Amino acid sequence: MAGAGIDTFEQEPPSPDNPLLALDAVVFSPHAAHYSIQSYAEVRNKVFADSASVLRGGKPLYPVDRI
Repeated sequence: MAGAGIDTFEQEPPSPDNPLLALDAVVFSPHAAHYSIQSYAEVRNKVFADSASVLRGGKPLYPVDRI
């Protein structure tokens, strides 16, 4: 028997009618499941640095929406 582990979908969160959700041999996890302690710390530090930049009147290096 084959199976799959998925943590990323084209549409996030996946639509409830996504056919993958009906499969028995598939395990789903939140997209953040790949984070290690080091990568979590890196993301956290980028968020803190961007927040500090914006509070000082600057622009974020990693904006979520560039509008």
